[in-house]
Amino acid sequence: MEFKNLWAILVTIFLGVSLGCTPPTGKVSGQVTYQGKPVPGGAVQFLVLRKRDQQQPAGSMELDRDGKFQMELPVGEIWVGIDNREFEPTPELMAAVPPGGDLPPEVQKALAEAPKAPAKVSERWMQLPEKCYLPETSGLSFKVVKGEQSVQIDIKD
Repeated sequence: MEFKNLWAILVTIFLGVSLGCTPPTGKVSGQVTYQGKPVPGGAVQFLVLRKRDQQQPAGSMELDRDGKFQMELPVGEIWVGIDNREFEPTPELMAAVPPGGDLPPEVQKALAEAPKAPAKVSERWMQLPEKCYLPETSGLSFKVVKGEQSVQIDIKD
């Protein structure tokens, strides 16, 4: 067999295998809500269920301020997790108190009257049930089909 023919056969096999191994996908657009309101921020993670008890990451992305996302996902059953803890407000800070209890009365009074640092509040944070942070525990799922589709993901308590 000539080298040129062998090369053509190998290229044909490679293209056939590589094109045949690409799983079908669907373009999914959707919105995540909780208690009827859009979740204004956070990461949405997708897991695809391949075979019995086999999960494979299918992607993740940030929700926009209206709780919307758009992503191409593999066809099949998809589990969803939503984690918005990055937007959680920081706790209110108290004034620092130096060690020791022998402070002069005027210092104790100044510390008591000192303004406290306000908590950092993010308009993109919404208290969500802890179970929804991971796809494995959220109970949220949908089925992806070939082509375009729209889904509504409503987080339940």
